[in-house]
Order: sequence, then structure tokens, then C-alpha cells
Amino acid sequence: MTTKKHFIELFRKNGFNCFPIAEHQKVADYRYKASKTIPNQPIGEHENYGVLPTKEAGNAIIDFDNKEKYRSFAEHMIKQGYMVIESPHGWHIPVVSLTGLVSKVELFDYSKQEKKIVEIQGFDHYCVGVESQVFDKDIDGLNKYQNKGSEKIWNAKGIDFHQFVDELCIQCNVESHKRNNPSSYKNLRERFIKGMIPSKSTSNDYFFQSALQCNTDGLSQDEAIEKIRTVYDKWVLSDTFSNRPFSNIEAKIKDVYDNNKRIEKGRPKGDGKIDRTEIARTLIAERKLYSDVDTHTIHENCNGFLEIINNTLKRELQTKFCEMEKSDYESILCKLEGLAEPMPKTDKTIIVFKDGVRHKITKELVKSDAIADIGFKDYNYLPPTKENEPTKFLEILFGNTSQREHSRIKAGLKSILHSYVDSRISVIHGASGVGKSTPMAILVKILGEYALPVELDQLLTDRFIRAKINGKLLVVLQDLPSEWKDFAQIKTMTGETRKLERGFMKDSGVFDNKIKIWASANYLAKIPENEKNAMYTRRLSLIHNNRKVAYVENAQFADEVAEDEGEKIISWIFNISDAECQYEDVRTIRDEWESLASPEIDYLKNRYEIKVDGQSNISIVSVMNDFEEKTGKITDIKQMRKVLTNAGFVVRYNVIENMIEKMPIPTKKDETLAKHQ
Repeated sequence: MTTKKHFIELFRKNGFNCFPIAEHQKVADYRYKASKTIPNQPIGEHENYGVLPTKEAGNAIIDFDNKEKYRSFAEHMIKQGYMVIESPHGWHIPVVSLTGLVSKVELFDYSKQEKKIVEIQGFDHYCVGVESQVFDKDIDGLNKYQNKGSEKIWNAKGIDFHQFVDELCIQCNVESHKRNNPSSYKNLRERFIKGMIPSKSTSNDYFFQSALQCNTDGLSQDEAIEKIRTVYDKWVLSDTFSNRPFSNIEAKIKDVYDNNKRIEKGRPKGDGKIDRTEIARTLIAERKLYSDVDTHTIHENCNGFLEIINNTLKRELQTKFCEMEKSDYESILCKLEGLAEPMPKTDKTIIVFKDGVRHKITKELVKSDAIADIGFKDYNYLPPTKENEPTKFLEILFGNTSQREHSRIKAGLKSILHSYVDSRISVIHGASGVGKSTPMAILVKILGEYALPVELDQLLTDRFIRAKINGKLLVVLQDLPSEWKDFAQIKTMTGETRKLERGFMKDSGVFDNKIKIWASANYLAKIPENEKNAMYTRRLSLIHNNRKVAYVENAQFADEVAEDEGEKIISWIFNISDAECQYEDVRTIRDEWESLASPEIDYLKNRYEIKVDGQSNISIVSVMNDFEEKTGKITDIKQMRKVLTNAGFVVRYNVIENMIEKMPIPTKKDETLAKHQ
């Protein structure tokens, strides 16, 4: 049985401050002083305790106040292998590895209740710890906080806290601010006009309303960014600054200008209630909308290709109808699914650019009323001339690789802009800091909604993450682990043209799989013997970044290249000819991959051979020691035994019975010396 002491040690190990609370109580006494609470206080056997996130550790606790509403979410997290604590009336889920300032946030679902329904406890706020017991008047007895999951705490893997909150709002169908009315939004805009910084806990609405004000006043997007940046810079120096990055605010500004959102004058006619049906019918009549009932997404044809508008539509309607509740939006979305046209057949032979439609094969400008499968509304097409080459992008991608690999690189790049799945995973291997992941970071920024950066383990184990590949052209895996968990899932993901996945809190849906996977790696995974044929035949392509010296770190480099060369990069990739593209053959990828993933193979091949007659008694340990001395690399006895056996050597009780050291090939100098002797 896991004890209270065990959990206290576990929380403290993950950066939480555990402090004592009186027996059977949940309200802290003098021993709790928010962020100034003394760490590592002794906790009595019969005392309860509080778990307090700390400012430096980037941790938090999500406190769900409605047990039944969030039971399915809790059960999902339990199935994912995380710690989930059942409280008397809800759930507690601790989180670690957040970045930015992790503060207290209240989340609301007004369709259920007016008061907060979810609360994120930051560094000044605590939750009662697991195994504590409190008196519950509802049952007239003691109720215990119990862990229903594992002892693994949810790892946010460095996600910014504001982004984490935004994603949690989507997953749990809540919103991150108290209900406002038009007059409160007006006050926020007036503060902005006067140059006043946002007050505490209002920055999200403040900067959105500031962007609306700028667009309504006729300012350009660049002018709006400059004006809002001035206020932001003052806010950074204040006590109310929440560590919200300016990139988050720029996204709000972009949303306002991309959708031409403005301040609505006056109030809706009638009794103030939302007419959901009328809104849905108006949207259908005024816009070219399509619904995908399998994925529950609404698409719009604005520029000759389909864009998913679920999120932008929500923001648009909320801005236009300030009194709209979440239930209103969900109802409108449901009506649109039924009223909108079913998903049309798209033309996979064309791509929409800002300046027209191009045929993928001929590259010629074509007139077409068809809906393209892919489109780039922000980029013009540029013909393949010297001046149109994306020099910075090409240098970082091709400048550190050998000429013989350029055809395989181009094959992987060309496939990105095609509407089919590519079974090859293009892996860029090299030392740390040499720019392996930089080309992929640039592509992610340019491709926008068509790209999905994710970790390999997430992609393999989390079906909700996998559901997000719907509509994506590029999946980027950064820093591949040295071991891969599920080769079967990799083969399925890169081999199926139709995918069945279940999104978060959604029914399963079938969609066309169009992904191409690119990855970076400092180390290559050892491919199991039973997977080698499939992986080397059609699943892997290896690119060697040969640079030895790390680049001077520049966190803005990818952004700068994407902004300066985005149009050139898309056009250059689009213009790659089939004749320039060729993935490596099976033998090449196998030899290159295994020389890096299993250097023991080359070592044995060059150093030893099988003894045909007689018997040897060479220990595996001696071979391992020599291997590590000669190559400078580390292996283990299990791996060395496997490589020896596959090479035809007989191993019994860690002794190699048929091994002989190869004689060195004599040189001309050696032969001359022998003659004189």
C-alpha cells in the first residue's frame, strides 16, 4: 500500500512544496504563507498536507470542481498513465515542465454554472494532498483524497503556460475569463486608447480589444503591431506582467486583421437572446461552407481551397455577439454540420497561390473552378530563376550535406506539397547545434496549419495527437529518442492512405492521410531484426549533417528566414523536378543507418573473422573493451551478443567459441622489409 509519506516525497522530488495541515482539515493554518511557505516542513503521521506549486519549478495543479462532468477527462488521463487524484467533489491533476509564469487561473463553463468550474493552482495556491482525509458534511464522515492513476506526473514538455491554458480550454470546453459585457470591453479599449497597460488578469481580452480598436480606426496591421507593442513594453516592466510572450499577442492581432474583425456598433435587436438557427442559416447563405461529419470540422472556400474555420469562427461569433455562450456556439456548429454542403471532391493536381492557380506537373497558370487540395494565400508563385533561390534555406539544408545525398533531400521536400502519404521518414542526423532541426523549423513556420511539430512518443502513443494529422502535409519530429517504442504504429502511420483516429473527446473519424515525416536526431535508434526489412525497404531515408562546429545560437533565425524567404522556399520546392529526386536504395540506407546505430557491426567486420577449424575462447567482455577503446563508443553485453550472433559467431556463457583476429593486410613497405630479411 502506497503511503502518504511516499507521495510527499514524490511531490517534493518534482518541485512541489508540501506543508502540514491540521488533521481532518483542508484549510491551512499559520504554516502556510503562499509562495513564502517554508519548504520541507515536517508533516505528522496523522496530519493532512497541502501541495503547493513553486515559482521556479514550472509546475501546477489542475483542480476540477465537478466530478461527473470531468470524469471522462480524468479517465482519459488515467489511461494515458498519469497521476489523477480523486477529491471529495472533483479531480486534481498535477502538471510539471511548464514554461513562463504559472499563475492561478479560473476557468468557466457558463452552461453549467456561473462560478468557476476548473481552477489551475499556481505558485501561490495549494491543493490538499493525496492520502489526506477531510471531514465531509455531505456524508457526515471522513473522505479521502485518493490517487486513481499511476505515479507518473503529467509532463507538459516545456509548453508555454498561456498556450497550455488555451489548449486545456479547448479540451475541457471552458473559457479562461469571467463573463464580460460590452461595457467592460469598452473599458479595456479606453485603457488602450489612453496608453494604459492592462490591469491584472485582463491581458487576454485587453490585447484582443486593442487589436479590434486599431482595425476599426483604420490602422494597418503593421501599425497596429507597433502601437500595441508600445503598451506591451510598458506592461513588461510592471508588477502585473504575466510573462505572456508578444508572439501570443501578435497571433491575436493577425486573427483580427485576417478576418477583418471590427467593433460592432450598438446591440442586437430583439430580447438579446441568440437566435442560433438564424445565425447558422445566415452563415450558410453568405459563405461557401462545407462540413466533414467524420472529423466535426467546418471548412470554408475563400481562396479556391478549403480552410478549417472552427476556431476562427468561434472568435468571430464571440466578437460579434458578446452575449454568446459556449452552448450557443456548439449549437451553431452542430447546425452548420447539418446545413453545410458535404465535403467536396478536391483537385489534387493544382495548388492555389496568391497570384493564381498552378498545375503541379506543368507549373503553368491554369483557370479552374475546382477546389484545390492545397493553397497558400500569402505566397505568390516565383519561377525557377537564380534570383528566386532561397539562399539562406538552401545553405542551411544543403551546405552541410554531401552532394550524393541531395537527391534524397529533394525527394523528401518535393513530396511535402503533394496530396498523398509518403512512407519515407527523412531523418537528418548530426551533432548537437549544427542546424539539423533549423530547416524543419523554417518549414513549420511557412506551412502554418499544414504542419504539425510533435514528439515521436506522443505521436505513437497518443491517439488524440494522431488525430491532429488530419489535413497536415508535414509532421516534424525533433530530437528523436535513441529507442523507438512502437514500430508497428510507425509502419501503419506511414503506410495507410486512409486513417481512422479518434480526436480528443470526439468520435472516431476517417480521413485522407497526406503526411510526410521529417525528423532530426543526435542518435539513431537500433532497428530490431524483425523490423529491418520493412524499415530499410520503404520507411527510412537518412541525411547526414556533416558540420562539426556548432552555429552561434540565434533563436530568431528560423523566423527571419521564413519571413525573408517564405515565398521563395515554397516556390523552389514546388519547382523541384522528378528527375532531381531519388531516395537511397535498401543497401545504402541499411549500411549507413547501422554504421551509426550499431557501430559494433563495422567494428567486428574489420577486426575479426569466423574461425573455421579449431576453437577459440575469447570473452565478450574483452571484445567490448577493445571496441570501446578503438571507437570511443559505449555498448552493452546484450547488444554485443546480438551483433555477434547475427554475424555468425557462436557465443556460449559469454565466451565466443569461433572467433579469430584478422591479420592486417601487408603494405608495400612491409613486403620490401621482408625481402631484405
